[in-house]
Amino acid sequence: MPRVPWPDLPAAVRSWAEGSLGSPVAVAASQPGGFSPGAACRLRLADGRRAFLKAVSASANPESPGMHRREGAVAAALPPQVPAPALLGQYDDGEWVALLFADVDGVPPAEPWQLPQLIQVLGALAELHRICAPSPVKAVPSVADYLAEDLRGWRKFASLRLVGSHPGGHADPRQDGHADPDPDPLAGLDDWSARHLDRLAELESRWTDAAAGTTLLHCDVRADNMLITEDGVVFVDWPHACTGAPWFDVVTFAPSVAMQGGPDPEWLLGRAPSADGADPDGVTAVVTAVAGYFTWQALRPAPPGLPTVRAFQAAQGEQTRAWLRRRTGWR
Repeated sequence: MPRVPWPDLPAAVRSWAEGSLGSPVAVAASQPGGFSPGAACRLRLADGRRAFLKAVSASANPESPGMHRREGAVAAALPPQVPAPALLGQYDDGEWVALLFADVDGVPPAEPWQLPQLIQVLGALAELHRICAPSPVKAVPSVADYLAEDLRGWRKFASLRLVGSHPGGHADPRQDGHADPDPDPLAGLDDWSARHLDRLAELESRWTDAAAGTTLLHCDVRADNMLITEDGVVFVDWPHACTGAPWFDVVTFAPSVAMQGGPDPEWLLGRAPSADGADPDGVTAVVTAVAGYFTWQALRPAPPGLPTVRAFQAAQGEQTRAWLRRRTGWR
């Protein structure tokens, strides 16, 4: 779904933005990338200054306004030394939620990934984690609490299989707050996952203890959530911020790097300063949980307004399962 262009935003949102910035918008350029069904506009004002606006409505996707609200709360609490855009204002009328940020003069990493940029990003991520240990933002959950429902994909599959094997069973983990009209997701499992499902579910259950920590995590590190500038790397889009072990951000970043032409996840893990000293068994538990998440999500219907997200998750799932097969050695 294409971004909502500036002229198509409600007049109230545009008026608020110009009033907050103190100047009319002269040029608004929609930005590609990401999955939000809302607006993402770089604004050039009549007085020459620049800003960035993101806005979304509940009618486009019912969950997206809540994510913008959460991102606004996190952005407002980030100290200035964190390499993230400065928040300039927030708008919320119950239907539309909009955020204004200082514009970042940068570009996303090249695709496919180029090794010098990737090394730069890993160094910047380590510096981010150094600055954010312990977390300078207090009102964020632990990663275990925040992703408790998401990172249990293998256990959802296993529960489906258990229910299917016991006539009269009633629990259906597909009903996790959303109607799911698709056929049984078990039918979409690859042979390796189906063969090792019980072992995967058990190993996945260990991820919460492994990922515990006090470092502020971005928790959605991907190429489309960062900008390369003359001064370094700026991390954008913070709605999923939480606390945990710094290497968690590396493990969840690695599959997208491999999917987008970069090196193998194990290579990345070995060269990321944030992962120094990470317990190998703990890493494997988190890799298992991430693989289960992508595998489960890819087999669900696309959310409203996000028609491409399932293919993106499926591609990351393939990379993560391959990584997991290598780490476990299971055949």
